[in-house]
Amino acid sequence: MASRYHTKNLSAANFTISESDQVTGVSVFAVSGTVTVNGNFPLRGVASEAVTVSALSGLTLTAANPNDKIDGLTINASAGVAVVIFAFN
Repeated sequence: MASRYHTKNLSAANFTISESDQVTGVSVFAVSGTVTVNGNFPLRGVASEAVTVSALSGLTLTAANPNDKIDGLTINASAGVAVVIFAFN
């Protein structure tokens, strides 16, 4: 099955990926400022903590299985500008 992609520029905004979006992978590149990426599901009762992506750095996440979808991930570019690439199957 071929992958499909969607690209988005985020500036002073945030975006939350839900399972219904059918996203299987996401890459975030901070163009300027800082961008945070945060899951919203606890692991062993411990809440997620935001990961900071500094200017000119990036982060890529993929689902373990192509049939699984990313769920509950927020990309926050309120303090910067980010280029985001979403992958779908």
